[in-house]
Amino acid sequence: WQLIKIALANLIDNAAKYSPPDSEIGLRVRSGGDDAVLIEVQNQGERISPELRSRIFEKFIRGSHADGVHGVGLGLFLVNWIAHLHGGSAEVVSSAEGNIFYLRLPKAP
Repeated sequence: WQLIKIALANLIDNAAKYSPPDSEIGLRVRSGGDDAVLIEVQNQGERISPELRSRIFEKFIRGSHADGVHGVGLGLFLVNWIAHLHGGSAEVVSSAEGNIFYLRLPKAP
């Protein structure tokens, strides 16, 4: 559970760093089917380009929109690593309204 807390903290921290000041950050936990839990963290930040989305969970990857934002590009790498370590996955969907990061984890037996 400690690692899952780290993954969730990284997603929320990124949402806060890359969203406009005073914008809302959404957090939702729901069923991801019979065998999974889906955690969603939504921000109102700048749309992530398709090129960056395909690499965003890699180590040390940061977009041009990250200029002036504290970090080295390890947060989302850790989210993805933790998800896979638990048999889950991480992904992002981006639109004009913002970005939604998904952390899918298998349900405990």
